[in-house]
Amino acid sequence: MPEYDFDNATHISHIGKQSEKRIFTCQLHEGWTMDGVVLGGYLGAVMLKSAMNCYPNRNPAALTAFFTTPGLPGPCVVEVEAIKASKRSFSLISATLKQLAGSDKRSVSIPTLANNYVPMDYVTRCYSVITLNGPAGDDEGPTVIHPNAQKPHPTDNMEPIELKFNEGPERLVLRQDLTITDRTESHHIMSFPDNRPIDTYSLPYLADVYYHPLHILKDKQDQLGRENTWKPTLQYEVQFKYPVPPNTEQVLATFVTHHIVNGRFDLDGWIFHPDGTLLATTRHHAVVIPRHSRRGVTSQKPNKL
Repeated sequence: MPEYDFDNATHISHIGKQSEKRIFTCQLHEGWTMDGVVLGGYLGAVMLKSAMNCYPNRNPAALTAFFTTPGLPGPCVVEVEAIKASKRSFSLISATLKQLAGSDKRSVSIPTLANNYVPMDYVTRCYSVITLNGPAGDDEGPTVIHPNAQKPHPTDNMEPIELKFNEGPERLVLRQDLTITDRTESHHIMSFPDNRPIDTYSLPYLADVYYHPLHILKDKQDQLGRENTWKPTLQYEVQFKYPVPPNTEQVLATFVTHHIVNGRFDLDGWIFHPDGTLLATTRHHAVVIPRHSRRGVTSQKPNKL
């Protein structure tokens, strides 16, 4: 059993190959859901972990994920396949996370062998493309930081806030600058409650867990507030910049929303080491949906991916 809660929640098993695809399984935990849906960053972490298992001597450059249907607690399967494999330069890897079709996943058993896995019985929850750098140590090049680039936010006014996970203890210790109420940006300090060190595998998760900048605008609560709207991410990207130093206990994060047009909005994020080193950037493409018009997440039709 993994030592830390996050490692237990993202524990994967390699069960074999089907054609050119390597097949992994994972149990998505109930306690890592919000509003009954598994967080997209949780799925991103599972897919990244599966892909990196196949290429352990590479460092990820980027992960781009497309969410097709909401993930639910229960077993899942991840198919990993090379789109472009290179021994010297960048490689592109696809990772597709699927769950068995049907409404309740918690009682479904996980395949233990690739021969027992029937892809046509499964629904795609998320499709991702992961860009890998060349062999470890070869991913060096020019570095220029523009003077106007985003910088870590001061931590003087950070106060604890509570995230509403479905059950169990808090999965993340989150502090926020609560003095900002007039612009769509949020600033955080993030850490795991069990003191798990932050590493590359956890960055896709941290890039998707935040107090939403749109909730900050006090004069827009009827239109944009958490109680009245759902803001699902259609796709997001994480670009990995510098490697996370060993024994990193917390990170600083900033998230900014620039535009809302016809109910769609973009959200940019930056994740920093406490010493100011930029670890990752992220961009989300999401939508604002009134909660009264939200469909039940378990009633969606299987997609064709």
